[in-house]
Formats: sequence, C-alpha cells, structure tokens
Amino acid sequence: MVALKDQWEAERQQRQQAVEHLLDTFRHLRQTVSAQLCRDRAEFHQQLQQVTQAQLADLAQRRQLQAAEQMAQLAAFRQQLQTQTAQFLDITAVERSLLSQQIFQELDQFHHELRESVAALRASHQQDLSALVTDVAMLRAEARADLQSMHAERVATLTEFVETLQADVQQYLGDLAQERQERAQDVQALLNESRAKRRSESADLMQRLGIFRAELRQFRAQLHQQVWGKSAAATPAAPAASAASAKPAVKAIPPVTPAAATPAPTQTAKASAARPRTVARLKSSPAKSAKPPASRPPARGFKPSAAPVAEPVAAVALDSQPAVPAPVPAPVSAPVPAVTIAPAASTRNGSQSAAKDAVSLEQATYDYVKSSNGAKLTDIESALGMNRFQAVDTLRSLIKQGLIVQRDRLYLAQDQA
Repeated sequence: MVALKDQWEAERQQRQQAVEHLLDTFRHLRQTVSAQLCRDRAEFHQQLQQVTQAQLADLAQRRQLQAAEQMAQLAAFRQQLQTQTAQFLDITAVERSLLSQQIFQELDQFHHELRESVAALRASHQQDLSALVTDVAMLRAEARADLQSMHAERVATLTEFVETLQADVQQYLGDLAQERQERAQDVQALLNESRAKRRSESADLMQRLGIFRAELRQFRAQLHQQVWGKSAAATPAAPAASAASAKPAVKAIPPVTPAAATPAPTQTAKASAARPRTVARLKSSPAKSAKPPASRPPARGFKPSAAPVAEPVAAVALDSQPAVPAPVPAPVSAPVPAVTIAPAASTRNGSQSAAKDAVSLEQATYDYVKSSNGAKLTDIESALGMNRFQAVDTLRSLIKQGLIVQRDRLYLAQDQA
C-alpha cells in the first residue's frame, strides 16, 4: 500500500509538472501573440492615418476646384438672369398699360349698365313691397280670427277636461279610502286571530311545561329512591311536591304575558285619539312586539334543557347529604315563582323603555318619509341623527307593518306609493 501511495504521489507530481509546463507554454505563446497583435495594430493605425490624410488632401483640392467652377457658373447665371428680368419687366409694363386702358373702358360700360339695372330693380321692389304689405295685413286679420276661435275651443276643452279629471280623482280617492279601510279591517282581523292563536299555543306550551316538570320531579324522586333507598319522610312528600309545583307553574306563568302587554293598548288608545289610524297602528304594533323575553312562551317542540334540569340537579345535590333528607320539596317548589314571574317583573321597565324608544324612532322616521314625499337611507340618517343599524332596523319594521314601501333606493309612505 505504501509503495502504491508513493507511486501515485510521484505520478501526481509528474502530472502537475506537466500541467504547469503546458500552462507556461500557453502563457508564453499568448504573450507572443498579444505583442504581435499590438505591433500589427500600431502599423495598421499608422497606415490608416496616412491614407486618411492623403484622401482628405485630395478631397480638399477637388472641393476648391469645384468651388471655383461653381462661382464662375453662378456669375454667368446671374448675368443672364438680370438680362432676362429686364426684358420681362419691359414687356410686362407695356402689357399692363394696355390692360389698364381696356379695364377702364369695361368698367365705365359696366357702371352705366349697373345704374340702369338698379333703377329698374328699385321700381319693381317698390311694387312688390306694396303688394306684400296688403297681403300681410290680410293674413294678420285672418290669423287673429283663427287664434281667437282656437283659444275659445281650447278653453272649453280644458274646462271640460278639468271637470272630468276632478270627478275621476274624487272617485279614485274615495275608492282608495274604502280599500284602505277594508285593508285595515282585514289586518286587524288577522292580528286578532294570530293573537288568539298565540295565546292558545302559549297556554298549551305552559301546560306541557308543567307536565314535563312534574315528570322530571317524579324522575328525581325515583332516582333518589334508587340511590338512597325508600324513606318514610321523603316518599310521601315527593308526589305532593311535584303536584304542588306543577299546578302553580301552569297557573302562574300565563298571566305574565297579558301583564307585560297591558300597557301597550292603553298607550295606543290615547295616541289614536289625536293621530290618524296609520300612526296609531304604527305605535301599537312595536309595543306588542317589544314584550320581555322572560314572558314569551317557548316555541312549539321546545325542550327545556337548562332551567328545568337545574332544579333536580340542585335537589339531588341537597339530598346527597344523608343527614337532612326532609327539605327535599323546598328547593323544588320555591324557585318556580322566581324563575317565571320575577324576571318578567324585573325586565318590564327595560322592555317598556326600549319599546318607547323604538316607537319614537319609527314615528319620527314615518313622519319624515311622509313629509318629504320619499327619502333615501342617507337622508333619513342625517335628518334624524341615527346610525346605519338603527335606520335599517326601523325601516325594516315599518316595511313589515305595511306603512312604507321601498322603490329602488327610495322609501315612500304607503298612501304616497
């Protein structure tokens, strides 16, 4: 291995020496070629300067000879042009004198003929003017008579048209008033029907909620019996507590909805005595829709998951203490009035104030749209000082109530559309 390595090192040094020798040879050759090229370029530059100087001298000599020839030609041409110009001027002067005499004669003859034709045209023009004056006077008289007759016919036609139009407008306004009354009656009937349907559905839902709560309490009693065993004090009290808590839930919850809705009809009755029916309907409908959330009945198919389940969980937590099994019915029946009635009473003032604010905004928006005969959203915002959300909500509520309509980007009152 060592001999091979030494042999490889020796061969590598030989190859390096050969490459260096080749590079030196190429470098010397390149220097020789560059020196030869520099000498050739210097010789070519010197020859080019000599040839250029010789050509420039030859061109300068030729230009001087051409300039002398052109100067001689120009002098001869100028002399010839001067003689031709003098001859042309003499001929032109003679021709101009003859032409001026001929023109003067023609002008005298034309002036004489023009005077005669002007005199004849003036005489014919005077005759035509007199005939036109008589024709114009006759036409004016005829036009005046025609205008008077046409004016009388137009006055009669316009009077008849105005009377017919007034009768049609009165009949149309009467039809519109009757149709508006019929619509108001239909809308009121629909509102009464929907209100009765909603109350029946609310009662049904409250009854189902009471049944569901009773079932939950029964399930809680069964669970308590399975976990802690049957006790003489807790077993009889569970059904009585469930029955006592189920009945007040059905009786106590429904009166909350009329209690929250009773202030609205009294306010609308007072406002309807001083405002039109549309304004009264505008004020009464938001108040009905602004009921507190706590008094609204749950939707159909609603399954209470948070509030009803919290009662048995709390009861189980209380009953998990084996030392006090007797107070089981108390936490189940006591929170029922607090959950159903107290939130409605606490939120009644806030809902009434929010309903009043909504009614005032809708009333102001309706009055502005009706007084301006149509307005845009930006105009309503700037005029009433509302932001975009308040303006959009107010206009959407008025459109749902049928008091205003939207045409493109313009909002109009219902009677103006």
